[in-house]
This record gives sequence, C-alpha cells and structure tokens, in this order.
Amino acid sequence: MQAFAAEGLLAADFPVEGKLSDADAERLAEAAHLFLGRCKSKLMMVQIEDILALDSQMNLPGTTTQHPNWRRRFPKDVASVLADPRLIALAQRLKEGRGNS
Repeated sequence: MQAFAAEGLLAADFPVEGKLSDADAERLAEAAHLFLGRCKSKLMMVQIEDILALDSQMNLPGTTTQHPNWRRRFPKDVASVLADPRLIALAQRLKEGRGNS
C-alpha cells in the first residue's frame, strides 16, 4: 500500500486491515493495475474479474479437481464486458499513463 500511496494511486490512510468495502476493493484493484501499467514492461495484463468486481476467479492455475476450471463463465457476454464503464475508464487511464493517449 505504501508504494501505491507514494505513486498517488491510493490515499495514505487507505485501510490495510480487516475486510474491505466493495468500493475500497475496486479502488485497490484499480491502483494495482495502474501501478503495473507504469512499469517499463511492454506487456501488461488486466485481471478482468477484479475490474468487474467479481468475487471469484474464473480459472486458477495449478488446480485440477479443486476448482471448476474452464467451466465457469462471465456473468455477461463479451460485448457487455468490453462496454463496462469500469473497464473503459481503466483502459483510458492505462493508455494515458503509458504515454499512448
């Protein structure tokens, strides 16, 4: 959290203990993505489940029988996911932050 605060992505008093509110969880996910977007890497991935505020991951690496990998579906179709205002806003901020505006 200190790195996110130092980069101006989260307030210095952002909660670090206990359960996060939905709004705080969304702010944290956005801060993590924006922080990664500032790295010099030419490739960066977005965790769509975090941006859409889904409470479980679609596929978990390294599991075979513990998690229903490759069988779960997003709650919306692709067009709806790509039109989600949270995803659009994050994409714009990442684009601006990487100097691709």
